[in-house]
Amino acid sequence: MRASLAFDYIGKLIIVLIVIAVITGVLLTFSEDLQRALGLFWEEPSDITTEVIEVASFSTTQVGNYIKTCWSKTGIDYKTDVVCYILKGDVSAVDPTILDTTPGINVDTTTFNPAEDVTLIKFVDVGNVIVVES
Repeated sequence: MRASLAFDYIGKLIIVLIVIAVITGVLLTFSEDLQRALGLFWEEPSDITTEVIEVASFSTTQVGNYIKTCWSKTGIDYKTDVVCYILKGDVSAVDPTILDTTPGINVDTTTFNPAEDVTLIKFVDVGNVIVVES
């Protein structure tokens, strides 16, 4: 009789340990998603501030450098959309096809209009892309 109680206790203990291992595995697997979901409630302020740059005109190289700097501030691990730069000035000399080929950085210039005087360079978390828009 005592042996059956001992086996019953050991069986229950093994089941509890398996349940704990499964729950721990699930938490470790989805920990980043859980942190992101909880971050919606306790969102920390962004440590990146938007810089406004006003000059008469911008070249493709200058805008490319601002794109690279924005990417170096955010990178692939940044989890919040943020506007890095507001460029105020003539961007008619900027070639968007050259900006799209910035090595190692996914750049979206579909909303960029060189005829506008204000251009935003921002990081968008979904897709980890730098968006240049006017």
